[in-house]
Amino acid sequence: MKTTNLNILKLLLGSITITMLGLFFPPVYLFFPSLFLYYGIKDSIIKAILALLVPSFIMGYINPTLGLAIFVVFAPMILSLHYLITNKYGVDVSLGLASLVTFISILSIMYAYGINGSTLSSEESVRAYIEGAKLVLSKSGSLNTSNLEGNFRTMYLQTIALLPSIIVIISIAISYMTYLLTGRRLLKDGIIVMQPPSFEFLRLPKIFVAISILVLLILKLLGFQEIFMNLALIFTFMTFINGLATLKFLLFKMGASQFIQVLALVFFIFLPGMQIASAVLGLVDSLFNLRRLPN
Repeated sequence: MKTTNLNILKLLLGSITITMLGLFFPPVYLFFPSLFLYYGIKDSIIKAILALLVPSFIMGYINPTLGLAIFVVFAPMILSLHYLITNKYGVDVSLGLASLVTFISILSIMYAYGINGSTLSSEESVRAYIEGAKLVLSKSGSLNTSNLEGNFRTMYLQTIALLPSIIVIISIAISYMTYLLTGRRLLKDGIIVMQPPSFEFLRLPKIFVAISILVLLILKLLGFQEIFMNLALIFTFMTFINGLATLKFLLFKMGASQFIQVLALVFFIFLPGMQIASAVLGLVDSLFNLRRLPN
């Protein structure tokens, strides 16, 4: 009983800490759902979901919209992954279904608050974005922000057009990180479950790349520009991740320390222009199997 209470306390403290940090650095939410999935598999999924209510209510007190979003987005994904993992479904099936559930959950919370393509692309929303961007630039000392209004408008509308693919990417990232982190923690406790391979062994199948390129070419020729842009972004993201995995694998084979490997990944993720280099590396690896991994 004491061990169970201690585990619950650790779960609550860890989740509340991540919830607060997420207000300042949203990417830390990638680590949030794995805390509850891990506890759900090791102890009780019912207790895990009830525990999820605590940080959701705390965040709801600060920001009601975000508090509800945390529960609506993460709870279904945690439940679905718990079912899929405990029933020994394959990794690909589990990740695919969990990503789909997360995607639907995000759309549901957006729909509940009246957020859709029409409202986001309305003139009122566009003007609000432009004024906000001008305010930020003016505070940073930039001049002649009025000359940039056209660029702000174009950038905002393009982002809205790409919103479906952005949500897909976020759904995949959340599901993968949750599955990976949970699997690794369970393995340390001696609990073996099917789980994704280590990051450096991720690889896009050659046939997937070939079909994706063919589909993108057909969409481009037929003039389905918006669908083309969204699928192109997802494809580019996946080749980018494949490139990072290839880079980490090559550094590992060269005997680079873990610190150097992480530093290189950060360099390729955040330094302007290096994202393209990573995507190209990932595309080349998918087509020619630079790592000599089994298909």
